[in-house]
Amino acid sequence: MQKTTGQRLTRDGIIIRIGVLVVIGVMVLQTLFMSQFTVLGQMTKSAFQRWVGLPCPLCGGTRAMHALFEGDWHRALYLNWIALPVLIIGTLLVIICCIELIFRHAILPKIHFTRRTLALLGLLFIALWVLQIFQSLYTPKPELLNPNGLFFKFYKFPETR
Repeated sequence: MQKTTGQRLTRDGIIIRIGVLVVIGVMVLQTLFMSQFTVLGQMTKSAFQRWVGLPCPLCGGTRAMHALFEGDWHRALYLNWIALPVLIIGTLLVIICCIELIFRHAILPKIHFTRRTLALLGLLFIALWVLQIFQSLYTPKPELLNPNGLFFKFYKFPETR
């Protein structure tokens, strides 16, 4: 197994780190400006939520991140608690990528995903989605639900009657 930390960054490694910084930067800008432009707010609504009526796995995440940027921790955790770990991990990733680009040396090791790892990540994703739906229905979080969706046409949930 090759040691990848501490090695000099290759051209591909530099491009990947710049790409990570650009993607995170675009996501932050979109989140910061979403309240000022209604088009951006509409882009954050998922097709799944509109058609089915139930929240997608990351539903409320952009609004939660926006609340975090404004310092409203309570609202952010209410909308989607996943926003807080995403903010922390994203901030650390930006810091590490910047350090790696400045010094041209890798800090983080290369990540190799096996089938087992991908299956476990998929199961974790599904479990978080089920938790998100449960919280939206029983808390209730009406802003994450669409009472005109298919779910509510076939099942009359007590809060939507």
